Amino acid sequence: MAHPTGLTPEQIEEYLYRSYTRVDGLWFVLLEERFGFETALAIDRAVWRVLPKIQARLLREQLGINQDLGGLAVALKAKLGLDRYEFDLEVKPEPAVQVTLSRCPWHELMVHSGRSHLAGQVGGVICGVELPAFAREFNCSCATPSDQRLCCNGGKCVFHFVPLREPVS
Repeated sequence: MAHPTGLTPEQIEEYLYRSYTRVDGLWFVLLEERFGFETALAIDRAVWRVLPKIQARLLREQLGINQDLGGLAVALKAKLGLDRYEFDLEVKPEPAVQVTLSRCPWHELMVHSGRSHLAGQVGGVICGVELPAFAREFNCSCATPSDQRLCCNGGKCVFHFVPLREPVS
């Protein structure tokens, strides 16, 4: 059945993806112009502490997955794929999950918009809250070495996820 807009599912996905990514950058730039870079970054940090929780809960519901490391691995594959990262996800025996990002669409947008000089600062803040917030929804923690980030000329981002000792409710 055709969508009432006449658009294909692929066109709808592209429209929504571009709207999602562009509104993120647009509101940041407008906040920065009005209130300065530090304030815009602080508000961005607050947003990215909440949005991943919403995404994680939605994916848990839609995929019918558990709130554990195994569920996190499934949800990360979905999230990172939908967000158009290029990545490898490896389940380790510790138990742990390691994600290596070889392409970050957010970093590419910053470079394309002429803001690569801010990429390390923005990426350090956002990546420091986004994936850890997502992981906590699966009773896991997340860490990444600061020298292993694309936005800091690290060539890749490496994130390490492990179960929390004390699950959150």
